Amino acid sequence: MLLTMVEGPGATRNGRKVQSVVGLLIREIQNPNTNTTTSSTVTTKNLEGRRLDAVFSVGKEVFLILGPICHDNDLDTDNASTKKIALRFHFGMNGCLMVRKFNDSSKLAPWRKNDKSSNKCTFIFSRNIRELNPIDGMVIEMVSSTWTVVSEFVARSKLSRLGSRDVCGAGLNFDSQAVFDSIIEKRSKSMICDALLDQDRFPGVGNIIKIEGLHNSRVHPRRLVENLSHDELMSTILECRNYAMRWLSSGRAPTKKVYNQTRCGSCRTGRVRMVKMGTGLSRVTFWCENCQPFVTGAFTKPSLCSPNKENISNDECNKNSHILNNKRGIDKTQKLTPLHRCPQHGSKTILLRRVRKNDSSNLHRLFRTCRVPGCQYFSWADMHLPVCGSCRCKTVLRVSKTDRTGGRWFLSCSSSKGNSIKTSNTTQVCSFFQWATPSQLALFDDGLSPLT
Repeated sequence: MLLTMVEGPGATRNGRKVQSVVGLLIREIQNPNTNTTTSSTVTTKNLEGRRLDAVFSVGKEVFLILGPICHDNDLDTDNASTKKIALRFHFGMNGCLMVRKFNDSSKLAPWRKNDKSSNKCTFIFSRNIRELNPIDGMVIEMVSSTWTVVSEFVARSKLSRLGSRDVCGAGLNFDSQAVFDSIIEKRSKSMICDALLDQDRFPGVGNIIKIEGLHNSRVHPRRLVENLSHDELMSTILECRNYAMRWLSSGRAPTKKVYNQTRCGSCRTGRVRMVKMGTGLSRVTFWCENCQPFVTGAFTKPSLCSPNKENISNDECNKNSHILNNKRGIDKTQKLTPLHRCPQHGSKTILLRRVRKNDSSNLHRLFRTCRVPGCQYFSWADMHLPVCGSCRCKTVLRVSKTDRTGGRWFLSCSSSKGNSIKTSNTTQVCSFFQWATPSQLALFDDGLSPLT
């Protein structure tokens, strides 16, 4: 399963789910995760009995404003319990939040419920602190997510400061000019791929929104902000906003034209490059060499910097443009190869996956399975790949993410990824390496993607 950071649309939708719980009291918190930290002396016990007064999201975070503790005896109070506080929810790489009625069964997917490695936390709400009425009770289930306790002031200050720049901000509340000015003021010397991910400048933008927004505005991810024209930067901001809002509306990410693709979805001919880039936070970035050339001054409006100033990354980006994409020319071969089929459900349900268990001897090997729940179909997809010439181990197919060869597929020995070769006296790691050929890639059909 491909895991990506929960971006602004996902967090905003999670915040909307919690709106149905506003007005109820926290009756109990089950399995509070051990990573929970607080910015005050508030403990889990001090949260029970507090009424949920309001919910709002800012970027990738959701804030729950909780009122004072409702005591049976009004005299049984202290300073901490009479102040409003806030819960800050963050969903990490693949966090999930579900809201249901107390009597309803869990809405979590089976693989989430059965995953013992993921932290889980359940908030139970009721109308009355003395007793739980199953009809009125509500439950919030969180998986692979963290929550912290902050002051109400911190939460509302963040909304006031960043709300107008939130990529999923409601309607006219979104201010594209405020985002523009903030990026120019604080990130003019940064690459645009870094500036867009700055949550203090453009909250809610994640890697997918960044990549697709840059592609739709035809801007190369390595260009410096100061070398972009006014139109280029504003177009990028608006394209990120447009992509995020379509994601928010449908609940699913819109069609990805370059993210995790080997061929551009716009021009259909351009080679999609894949490189880890970024200062401080290095993220895998995709772009099309045809649609997003490394140029400056593409628009007629004046540049944000001197027109004679050259970006030092220009030569670095273009010096290896001659490298061939070894997935080009595969289409003719693929037409001659039979489609892989599930005996029960046909070829349309086939998924190409990779072994991710670190303790497995088959780590990183590719296999095919069926997407239909309960189907037991399984077959190795890499049986046609050669064995390592030195240690005779199975080879695994990987993709390069380096600046010079990013996006090219290669074969390496399975022992080089954690499985060592034991000899009589020493333990060695095989260094076998070989670029994959188009014929080797063709047999994976169209299911092969860089982040498989």
